[in-house]
Amino acid sequence: MSGIFIWMENECGYCSLVISEVPQQQDLTKEKLMSLPEIETYEMFADQERTTLRWARLFKQG
Repeated sequence: MSGIFIWMENECGYCSLVISEVPQQQDLTKEKLMSLPEIETYEMFADQERTTLRWARLFKQG
């Protein structure tokens, strides 16, 4: 999920095409996928997921 998050943050069209099957493989719902930018407020993210996504955001920022 963190890879998808980084790709979405970068708005990479190529990456979007490449990862189109990844959410299905990871059992991510469309609702949860679309809520990735709202990691701090979306109640369906577990603490571990939030921590991973925070790390991914910091990694992306360099």
